[in-house]
Amino acid sequence: MPRVQVLAEARGRDEEVVLTEHVPSEMFANERYADQLVERMGSAVVDAEDHRSDDARRLGQLAGCIVTTPAAPSR
Repeated sequence: MPRVQVLAEARGRDEEVVLTEHVPSEMFANERYADQLVERMGSAVVDAEDHRSDDARRLGQLAGCIVTTPAAPSR
């Protein structure tokens, strides 16, 4: 059976499944079902974008950090 998936991709991590749903073609004959599927997919896409934005914010915060190491003793 055909499946629709929306995945959230994050750099350095595995993809996270936000939505997975079996979608037989005959279900599109029912307009109400098709509308509900599109609504769920839209919400899942927004959630996936939020995941990506959260990762970008975290990376931005890390990019602004300065890491220092102790100086070697002078001889």
